[in-house]
Amino acid sequence: MNCPAKILLVEDDEALGVLTIEALGLFGHASALATTVSEAYRLLAVPHSFRIVLLDLQIAEDRGEHLIERLQRAGARLPAVVILSAQPLSELTRAGQRVRAAAILQKPCSVQELTETIGRIAA
Repeated sequence: MNCPAKILLVEDDEALGVLTIEALGLFGHASALATTVSEAYRLLAVPHSFRIVLLDLQIAEDRGEHLIERLQRAGARLPAVVILSAQPLSELTRAGQRVRAAAILQKPCSVQELTETIGRIAA
């Protein structure tokens, strides 16, 4: 079931980010890419229409969960968080609990797994 959503992908690997956004577009999702924590913060700290944030945990020298925690402390309205990272599953689980993630996906994952997760959350 395809339920289009507006998605923010927070991913410091620009090539991977562009490919992911292109794949999401094929399923009708409107997506934006933030390659730094600062850029993602600017997009999420103000009123926005994102329904889901796909969050890598290691973003250059920063951590994705720190972004979410900072936004939570600031009282920002957060979309559903899906952690999408290559970190070990135990680390993904801990981070997911800290930020109350709606889902956790370990890279590499299939486009089907990603879109099914998004569809479930956006429904």
